[in-house]
Amino acid sequence: MTFSILTVCTGNVCRSPYIQYRLAGEAFSRGIDVEVRSAGTHAVNGNPYHEFTLDQLQLRGIDARAGRSSHLGVQQLRSAQLILVASRSHITHIARLYAPSLRHTLTLKQAAYLGSKDPVGAYTGGIQQQLPPGFESDLADPIGQPAEAFASMANDVDALMPSVFRFLSAQLPSAT
Repeated sequence: MTFSILTVCTGNVCRSPYIQYRLAGEAFSRGIDVEVRSAGTHAVNGNPYHEFTLDQLQLRGIDARAGRSSHLGVQQLRSAQLILVASRSHITHIARLYAPSLRHTLTLKQAAYLGSKDPVGAYTGGIQQQLPPGFESDLADPIGQPAEAFASMANDVDALMPSVFRFLSAQLPSAT
């Protein structure tokens, strides 16, 4: 059975598409059956991804030029088994839109943190109680900044991938 992941940011042109394509590519290379989609809390449907995001993906051998932005809706939240957001503000937006999805929503950095722990278990909510004091849960938004900010965001996401996949492996139905 295909495991469904939704990545969320604000405009769905920078962070969430980058995370989407990196997760999908990594999952494919690891033989993990997932479907990864992305959406934005304030996205306009059909906008192309930011050119600097596309550049960063291209540097990693991923062609995402056909991708387009999608405005976050209730149906996307209902169908996702795991929701990874770029920042805590997106969790607040999701809570207002469809609160039941909060039980499987956390930031990418929070997922990586949980994936860095031993043992890694199935996520059942309550992330705030598991984080160390001062933990920075948000991924910097590069929109409106030069290409270097997009490279920094991409490098940050790439560095999180091993721990995110340890976390993800514990969430998959076969792991339980």
